[in-house]
Amino acid sequence: MIGIFSEYVINNQIRVNPITICNNSLHCYQFIQLYIQDRVVPILFEVVPDITIDDDQIALLPTWLQSMFGLKSSVNIKLSPILINNNNHINSNNTKIEFQSIQTNNSSNLNDFRNDFLIKIIKRTLLNKPIIKDIDYMIPILGTEYLFRVKHIDNSNDNNSTLVLNKSHIIEIVEQENDSLISTTQIPIEIQDLEDEIKELTKLIKLKFSNNNSNNNNNILSFMNTKCIAIDGPEGTCKTQLIDFIKELFPLFKFVKIQDLNTVDIIDNSNKEPTILIINNLDSLVGSKQQANDNNQVKKKVQKFCFILDHLQSNQLIISTCKSIEFLDNSLTRAGRIDRFIHLSIPTQLKRVVLFKSILNQTPITSNLSKDQFILELAKITPGFIFKDIIKLVRTAALIASCKESMIMDNIGLDLNDFKEALITVKPSNLVSFDVTIQSTSWDQIGGYQYIKDRFQELIEWPMKHNDTFKRLGLTNSSGVLLHGPSGCGKTLMVKAVASSMNINFISVKGSDIYSKWLGDSEQLVRDLFSRARLSAPCILFFDELDSLAVSRDGDEAGDSGVQQRILSQLLNEMDGIQTKSQIFLLGCTNSIENIDSAMLRPGRFETILQVGLPTLSDRESILGLYCSTMKFENREWISEFAQETQGFTGAQLYHLCNQSGIIQLEKDINSPSISIDSLQECLKHMKSGLL
Repeated sequence: MIGIFSEYVINNQIRVNPITICNNSLHCYQFIQLYIQDRVVPILFEVVPDITIDDDQIALLPTWLQSMFGLKSSVNIKLSPILINNNNHINSNNTKIEFQSIQTNNSSNLNDFRNDFLIKIIKRTLLNKPIIKDIDYMIPILGTEYLFRVKHIDNSNDNNSTLVLNKSHIIEIVEQENDSLISTTQIPIEIQDLEDEIKELTKLIKLKFSNNNSNNNNNILSFMNTKCIAIDGPEGTCKTQLIDFIKELFPLFKFVKIQDLNTVDIIDNSNKEPTILIINNLDSLVGSKQQANDNNQVKKKVQKFCFILDHLQSNQLIISTCKSIEFLDNSLTRAGRIDRFIHLSIPTQLKRVVLFKSILNQTPITSNLSKDQFILELAKITPGFIFKDIIKLVRTAALIASCKESMIMDNIGLDLNDFKEALITVKPSNLVSFDVTIQSTSWDQIGGYQYIKDRFQELIEWPMKHNDTFKRLGLTNSSGVLLHGPSGCGKTLMVKAVASSMNINFISVKGSDIYSKWLGDSEQLVRDLFSRARLSAPCILFFDELDSLAVSRDGDEAGDSGVQQRILSQLLNEMDGIQTKSQIFLLGCTNSIENIDSAMLRPGRFETILQVGLPTLSDRESILGLYCSTMKFENREWISEFAQETQGFTGAQLYHLCNQSGIIQLEKDINSPSISIDSLQECLKHMKSGLL
């Protein structure tokens, strides 16, 4: 028997020609089990006579059933009547029935609904209908069809036991499972790190067309309907590949690619076929926000696209891509036009782990590390890399490995040194103008300053690692942290340690990276810097030598003051544009906090100021003990004495003391097994007298 699709079928019904009903020994308005194609588990439906349906055909509910099971325009079906008699009928009241939600291609997440709400909907829908174990039931919830399976019925002796649901029966909902009979599509390698974005996009599409198929004009989901979804992200974040994958998930939908707005008229889709219009590079097609203010042609394109959005039919949806929604004209991004956004950022370390795992799945590794540890190390040394950059890096590393004379071509494997050598030439394409490298540093490599380290971790690491706790208590993270103090006290080293421990993207900038001789170029570099940081979120944006960028306006001198003021104004504007939830962490270091403009230090900008002063006695003992553990000294008994004699020394000077004492030791005996205390004393004497 053939199943077709009709607009005149309501929930849990099939429409059948009366002749077909008789030929199959059925009765009008009888409940039957419907087997669709090769699906083992049937769905319960009610038979409704309809003389407009051809013989040997059955009219099913349209679109939702098609997309749910990936069906074609007509499908093979099989009917099985449900026989209710006294032998297998359960009469007891207060019987408990367990329903389980079955995840399908069409259903969205039921976790958004409370269990008591779902139970009321199920009871109302199935009241006075037969309930059979291991039978599926279609339950409409807020305009969307969900599939529920009866997993257990109390007091039932076998699978044929039937219960007619009444108000006294108790319904429970058990944990959701995936329907193994529904085919799943393998996510391509290049977008395997976009699992959350894929779920969000498919949810929006299902919400759009599920609401469109609902016959209820008062459907609450109509308020959540959307006309256009914008996917924004920098070049190379696989926006096009994401849309191509969506096409595979919805094979029955019609996809139309739009390349020129001037050739587009509102498409007449009289057959109500679900249609998705694809527009790539919308910001290039309609022009940027700034161009729309100055160019009449761009204004006309914006108006044309607004007209298309305003007159879009209910069964049509537009999916567009762009580099950033900030470039789009405000008239496009208002409610009722482009009002759903999916952001594709530069992959974080965790996402790079996913990409490296998929790319190196079949690649031999010659390393003492396990493959998981090896991939984690790769992810740590590749901040800012997108999929194409990672592919280029792997190819370069493979070329380096193949050029080794000791390697046999059939047994070539990659090791970490191959990738480190490849990183000399392969840089992240989207952050090529900025320093994104992180020298792997742990907190254990920083001696002393325990209070500063603890405070630093509370301000920067806690909001990321304990996000749920912050939300529960209604807390917001610090907008920015400024470290100040004498040079050589470990301020930059602490920034590297927090960047390494948080495993997120890192961008470092100095004054020399911003200043330009061209008018307006410095301000543009500041805008680009913050734009890249937003695209790389979660991200640490580190300003080294902040006093060279945010010079106090009270101390302006003739010459470059105009450039400095413009850079300062641009910095202040960009910092005000960073929201607390944007996951951009601002860090700064300076040796001269008195030279920084006071506007930079107010709440909402660099609001938390930590002084990293000269190390105390206990700090010096900790620092010297750290150097003693990495260098070869005669003993450790000298640490306490030298910590007292080095008052006023910075951490860098203490390192210089230990290192130069080793040089002095080698001058005495090039084959010396260790550094003597006499060499330390001699070096300290030279440093105090200014000879070293």
